Amino acid sequence: MKEDEESFLYNFGYTVPVRRNPDGSDPLQSIFKSIIELPIDVDGLHQLEKSKKSKEDEIKDINRSINDTWKEIGGIDGNELGRDGEIWKIADKCFDITAGKYTYEVCLFGKALQKESSDKGGGTNLGQWTGIEYENDDNGDASIRVMKWENGAKCWNGPKRSATVYMKCGIEHRIISANEPDTCRYVFEMESYLACDDSYKLRAGLL
Repeated sequence: MKEDEESFLYNFGYTVPVRRNPDGSDPLQSIFKSIIELPIDVDGLHQLEKSKKSKEDEIKDINRSINDTWKEIGGIDGNELGRDGEIWKIADKCFDITAGKYTYEVCLFGKALQKESSDKGGGTNLGQWTGIEYENDDNGDASIRVMKWENGAKCWNGPKRSATVYMKCGIEHRIISANEPDTCRYVFEMESYLACDDSYKLRAGLL
C-alpha cells in the first residue's frame, strides 16, 4: 500500500516530505538558531506603532485641509462656485419660501427640502446639490444662472424629485417664487445681486 502511495505521488509530481531530525543534528537548526533567539524589543515596537498612528492622523488632517481648501476655491477645476466664483458668498447657505401649506428650502452644496408648514421634522428630500449651470438668454449669451438638485425622494408611481433655481438680478438673496410645472419637478426663482452682471445690464439696456 505504501509503495502504491509513493508511486502515485511520484507520478503526479509530488514528493514525500522529509521529517527534520529532532535530535538537533539538522544543520538548518544551527543556521536559524541565532535568528530565533534574537531578543524582541516589545516597548520599541509599541512606540513605533504609536508613531505610525500619529503620522497617519497627521496625513488625514492634511488631506482634510486640502479638501476644504479645494472646496473654498471651487474645486480642482475652479467651477464648483460658478465660472466666476460668484456663488462663493452664498456657499453652504440655505434659502426658503412658503407657498401654500408647504415651505421649500434649498441649501447650496446640500439638500433641497419640502416641508409642511406645521411639520417640525426633516421634510421630503427634493434632491442633492449637483451644481450650477448657465443657460442662454435672449441674446444667446450663456448668462442665466441655474442651480440644480437631483435624485430626491421618489414620487409614488413617478420620477425622483428634483429642484431647479433660476437666479435673476435683485438687491438681496431670496427665493421669490415656487412652482411644480411637472410631477415632482420643482422650479424656483431667486433674486440675488450676484446675477447683476454685465450680461444683465446689457439685457436691461444699462450698457
